[in-house]
Amino acid sequence: NANHTIPAIQRWDKNGQLESQEYYVNGKLNNFFNHDTNQIIPAYQIWHDDGQIWYQQYCTNGEVNNFFDTHTNQIIPAIQEWHRNGQLEYQKYYTNDKRNNFFDTNANHTIPATQKWYNNGQLWSQEYYINGELTNFFNTYTNKIIPALQSWHENGQLRYQQYHTNGKRNNFFDTNTNQTIPATQKWYNNGQLWSQQYYINGKDYNFFDI
Repeated sequence: NANHTIPAIQRWDKNGQLESQEYYVNGKLNNFFNHDTNQIIPAYQIWHDDGQIWYQQYCTNGEVNNFFDTHTNQIIPAIQEWHRNGQLEYQKYYTNDKRNNFFDTNANHTIPATQKWYNNGQLWSQEYYINGELTNFFNTYTNKIIPALQSWHENGQLRYQQYHTNGKRNNFFDTNTNQTIPATQKWYNNGQLWSQQYYINGKDYNFFDI
């Protein structure tokens, strides 16, 4: 009678507010094409209790994938989440169910596979991935290696960084300074070093400084 498709799974809170919905095809999460609006609805969505969108995920045949919006000619990250105030909290780019950095041809630069923000819009963290593995990123503009994972205090001070090679934590040799940088380092919000760890192929190792 309603002449429309109802998601395979829906959940409501005790006040009757829709909490989440999931679209499936043949038992697999799948984006849904709404013929009435001529738009694609993400396979999985969650809302805050005030009705504000909280989370959305695009899937094709059960695999998490970025979505190309033909209306705007833009790629939408496979996964996005928002703070209650509507500020984007994090986004993740996926290709064939694996996290991957995204090259924005319009801006002509690479966007980390994962980014997270504070509710004031300040960048919280970023992670570079290749085929689902954390991997350091070479910035061709600055000719420098960016750690696979970095996070910042809310005041903008670097808080944490990790160097990875093919998904494993590894120390990084800086050819510019001829020094080895520990695989993992943490700082207090005043810039004071908190801790550091040396790794080789994902395992803790003492480091002999020659």
